[in-house]
Amino acid sequence: MTQTIYSLITMSALTQSEKKTQKLRIDSEHSIEWGLDESFTLYDHESTPNVITRHVEPIIGIMKLGHESTKGLFISISLANDIQVHNVDGQHLGALTGHASRISKVMQVSNGQIVSISESGEIKFWDAKKQQLVSEIEADFTEHQHVSFFHRSNHLSVLEKSGVAIWLFNGERVLSLPEQKSQIEQAYMLKSENWLIKAQDKAPQIWSNTGKCLSTFAFNFSFDDDFIELEDNSLLIKTASETVSLYSEKGECLHTHNANSTISELFSTLVSDDELRKKEIAQKPSIKHYKHVRNFYSSAKDFFIPAKVFEESDIDFTANPTREKVWDFFNRPLFSEVKKALTGIVKRAHNSQKELSDSATSVQSQIDASSKSLKLFGAFSKIFLTMFVLVGGAGAGLLAYMEGNRAAVRENELLSTINSTEPEIVLIAPGVVLFILFIMFFRKKRKAEKALAKFESNLVVVNTLHSAFGKALSSVAAYRRELRSQIPITKAENSGLFGGTFIREHIDGIINGKLKQIAMDECGLEKDDIISEDQEPIILPAWSLIQDEKKREEVKKKLIRANELCFWPVKDRSLACAVQFIQYSFLTADKIDVFTCYYDFISNKSFGKEANAFYYKDVTNIVKRDVEREGISLSAIKGDATSDDFSANEIVLSVSSGERIRLTILNEETVSMMNASSKKAEMESREVKLKRVADEAQAIKEDDSLTEEEREESLSQNEAEREALESDVMELSSDFSIKRADQAVKNIRSRLDTHKKEQ
Repeated sequence: MTQTIYSLITMSALTQSEKKTQKLRIDSEHSIEWGLDESFTLYDHESTPNVITRHVEPIIGIMKLGHESTKGLFISISLANDIQVHNVDGQHLGALTGHASRISKVMQVSNGQIVSISESGEIKFWDAKKQQLVSEIEADFTEHQHVSFFHRSNHLSVLEKSGVAIWLFNGERVLSLPEQKSQIEQAYMLKSENWLIKAQDKAPQIWSNTGKCLSTFAFNFSFDDDFIELEDNSLLIKTASETVSLYSEKGECLHTHNANSTISELFSTLVSDDELRKKEIAQKPSIKHYKHVRNFYSSAKDFFIPAKVFEESDIDFTANPTREKVWDFFNRPLFSEVKKALTGIVKRAHNSQKELSDSATSVQSQIDASSKSLKLFGAFSKIFLTMFVLVGGAGAGLLAYMEGNRAAVRENELLSTINSTEPEIVLIAPGVVLFILFIMFFRKKRKAEKALAKFESNLVVVNTLHSAFGKALSSVAAYRRELRSQIPITKAENSGLFGGTFIREHIDGIINGKLKQIAMDECGLEKDDIISEDQEPIILPAWSLIQDEKKREEVKKKLIRANELCFWPVKDRSLACAVQFIQYSFLTADKIDVFTCYYDFISNKSFGKEANAFYYKDVTNIVKRDVEREGISLSAIKGDATSDDFSANEIVLSVSSGERIRLTILNEETVSMMNASSKKAEMESREVKLKRVADEAQAIKEDDSLTEEEREESLSQNEAEREALESDVMELSSDFSIKRADQAVKNIRSRLDTHKKEQ
C-alpha cells in the first residue's frame, strides 16, 4: 500500500475556448460531469441529472475519496482556492478553506486525511468528515512536484531553495538537509534516529539526524521491499542479485550472504509479513476492532465492529464500568475471528525458521569442513616452510663449505660427485621444491580462510533472519495475548457474565427501582394508593422490536436499531433484551393507572414515556390474543422466503372511548422457532463446540512446533473460549413471560370483577 490513496493535479485556469467537459465515476451508481463553470452535474444510476453549484469560481478539479473512513464522499476544488465536501447523493457536508493561492494538487493519504498543496508553498492536512484543518506546513517552494510522500511513514519531504526539509504530517520539521539539492524519492526514519534516504539519480544514503551524510551504499534497493530494520537497529538489505547483507545503523557492511534464491525468498517473506503484521495491528489494535455479534442467531447481518460504533456514536465507558459490562453482555466477540488473527504470519514464520535451521545446519557443515581444511593446509604450509628453511639453509651452508675446502671435497667421494655435476642445483633444488610446496599450501590456506569467512558470514545472516522471525512470532504472541486479556469473559470481574445473572439483576434493578419510581411519579401515585396485596404494580417488560408498529412509530427515530437487535437467553431461559417496552399497571381503588416506556439498557435511556388513567367503569375488556408481528427473519425455519412475520401474543386493555393499551410478548411457537433458527445458524451444538475446543486444547499441548510462550498463549485463548461456551445459555423458554402475562391479565380481570360487585 502506497501512502497516497488518490491524488489529483488540478487544472490551470483555462480560457472559455479551452474549456471542456470532464467526467468522473464516483461509484457504481453515481457519476459527475464538470469543467465548464462553477457547477457540476451529478448523475445517479437512472442517469437523472442534478446540477449543483457550490462554488463562486470555476471548478478546477473533482476527486473521489477512497479511504475506509471517507467512502461515499468526494471533493470539488475551485479557482477561489476552496474545497467543498459532498456525499454521493450530492448532499453538501462542508468546506475546507484557508489557502491564499491556487490549489495545484490534492491527495488523500493512508490515514484518511486530505492534503492540499498550493502554489505559494502551503501544505494543509484536513479531516474531510469533520471539515477541520488538522495541521499545516509553510515551506519555500512553488511547484507541487517539489513535495514527496513516502511509504511506511507519516513524513513528507519538500525541495526548498535552501535544500531538502523533511516534515511530519503534524507540521513538525524534523530534518534539514542543506547539502541535498535534488528531490528525495524515498525516506525512512530509523530507530537510531538516523535517516535512510534515496535522492534522484543517487544510491541510497544514511544521514544523521543533524543532517550529515554517514554513508552511501554501492547499490540501489527498494525501501518498500528490500530492507528491514531489526530490534538492535541493524539493517538487513537485499540487492538485485539476491544477496542479503547485514549492515550497522551507520551503513557499515557487517556480513553478507552469497546470492541464494532461498535466502532471498525468506527475506522477502520477512519484509512483507512485517509490513502485514504492523498494518493488521494498526488496523485492529484492540478486541473492539474485531467482529462482534449482537444475538444468539450469529448470522452475518448481526456481525459488526464495535470500534466503528464507538467512533460514530462517541461512546466512552471510562467513567462507567457497569455500563460497559452491560454492553459486553449484549455484544460478544467472535472467538473464531480472534483465533485467526495473524495465523498466516505465524505459520509462515515457523516454516521459515525451519528452512533457516536446515540452512544453518548445512552452513555449519561447510564451516566445519573449511575449518578442517584450513587446519590441514596450515599444518602443511608450516611443515614445508620449516623444511624449506632447514634444507635451504643446509644446502647453502654446504656450498659455502665446498667453496672454501676444495681439497676436502676432492678427498670425499660424495662431495666430489656433487661438485662434478651442478652443485648449486643439487643442493638448492630441494629447497626450491619445498618452497613451491609451501606457497601452494599457503594459497590453499588463504583460500580456505576466505571460504570459512564467507560461510561464517552466511551463518550470521541466516541466524539473524531466524532471530528476526522469532521476534515477529513474539510480537504476534504478545498482540494475541493482549487481545485475549480484553475479551470480557476472561476478566475476573466478568466471571460467568454470559450466564445472565448480572444482566438479569441489573435490568430488574432498573425496572423495579428508578423506572418504577418514574412511573409512579408520572401517574401521580403514592405507594398507599396501590390496593393490590403487596402494593406493587403489575410490571410486564417485553422486547421492543415486536411491539405494535403504530406505537413504535412515535419513538422509532430515537430507538437505536442495533441495540434492539441485542438479545440473549439467560439461565432462567428467558430472553434478555437490550431494549424493552415496559408496562406498569397500578391498581388503585377506582382506576387503573398505566405507565409505558421504551428503555435502552445499553445507552441507559428511556424513550416515549406515557401515563394513562382508566376508571374501572370505562374498561370494556382485557384480552390476550394471537397476532402477527414483523421481526427478525425466521423464514429459514418457516420455509417461506418472502415472510419475516411471526406470531406473538398481544395483551390489549380496551376502554369505552375506543383507546387501547397494547403489549406484545413472545409466544411458545415463536420461541420454539427462534431456538430452531439459532441452532440452524450456529451449525454446531454447544456440546459439539465444547468437544471441538477440548480437542483443540489437546492438539496445542501436543504440537512440538510451538514455543512454550506460544503454547501458553494458545491454551489461554482456548480456555477463554471454553469458559464462554460453558457460561452461554443458548435456548429460550416462553414459560416465564407467558405465565407472568397470564397472571397480569388474571389480576386485572379480578380487580374489574371486584369493582363491578362493589358498585
